[in-house]
Amino acid sequence: MNFKKFVRVIALIALSVGAVVIVTGCAKIVNLPPGYVGKILTPTGWESKIYEMGQIDIGDLDNSGRGNRAVMLEATSVTIKEQFKTSDKDDEDHRIMSKDRIPLVVDIYMQTQLPTDKRMRDSIFAQVTPKLEKGDEGRVFTITLQDVYERFAKMTIRGKTREIFSRYTADEVMTNYNRVNKEIKAMVSDTFMRNKVPLDLIDGQLSNVKVDPEIWKAMNKRMAAESDVKTINLIGDAIRRNPGYVQKYKWDQLEKIAGKGTTIIVNDGGGRDVGYNVPLR
Repeated sequence: MNFKKFVRVIALIALSVGAVVIVTGCAKIVNLPPGYVGKILTPTGWESKIYEMGQIDIGDLDNSGRGNRAVMLEATSVTIKEQFKTSDKDDEDHRIMSKDRIPLVVDIYMQTQLPTDKRMRDSIFAQVTPKLEKGDEGRVFTITLQDVYERFAKMTIRGKTREIFSRYTADEVMTNYNRVNKEIKAMVSDTFMRNKVPLDLIDGQLSNVKVDPEIWKAMNKRMAAESDVKTINLIGDAIRRNPGYVQKYKWDQLEKIAGKGTTIIVNDGGGRDVGYNVPLR
C-alpha cells in the first residue's frame, strides 16, 4: 500500500469514528414537570444531585446500549385513600368485619407530602422501585407518594384498622364514631413513626363508615319481624288476661279495612251471618 492510499484509509477510519462520536454523543433531555424532583441513575449507581423543576440531560447510550436513566419523584402534597370494600376487580370481599360479624365499608384518608430533608428523599430513591414511563425508550421512570406509602405502610395500616374495628359492634361504631376516628388517627401516626415512612404525615382520619346496603335491608327486615312478634305477644297476653279483648280487637281490625259504606258480613256466634255497615271514623 502506497503512502497516499494509507492516508486515505486513515482518513476514512477517522471520519467513521467521528460519526460514531457525534451520534452517541447526542444529549437526551428529560423534562422535569412541576411537582416533581429528579435524580440520575447511572450504570454504576445514583448521582448525588437532586434536580428541581426544569430539564435533565441524561446523555445518550454508549455502544453497548447502556446509559443513564432519569427517575422522577412526586413532590406535591397528596391525599392517599385506603378503602375497605367489595373489590371491583375480583370477587374478593375486602370489607371490615365488626365485632358482631357485620361487614362494614370503610374509607381512610391520609394527607402526605414529600419531606424536604435530602437524606429522606435519597432513601426513597434507594428503596422504592420506580415505574417505567411509557414512550420514553425505557430511560425515564417515576415514583409517586402512593408508591412510597405502599412500600412502607400499606399492609400495617390495613391490618391495624381491622383490629380496631373488631373491638366494636356495628352499632357501637356508629354511636362512638369520634372515638373510633381518634383511634384511627393515632394508629396512622404511630405506624408512620414506627415504620419510618419517609413521608411527612399532615393528617389521617376516617372519611366514611357504613353498613353495606344489602345488610341494612336484611337488618331492617329482621327488626320489622321482631316488632311483629312483639306485637303479637302483647296481644296474646292481653287476650289471656281479658278474653273480651278478642271482640274489641276484631272490631278494631274491621274498622281499619272497611271502606266508606262497605258492608261486612260477620258471624254473630249463633250460626247466623249478620251484615253491618261499618262507617269510617
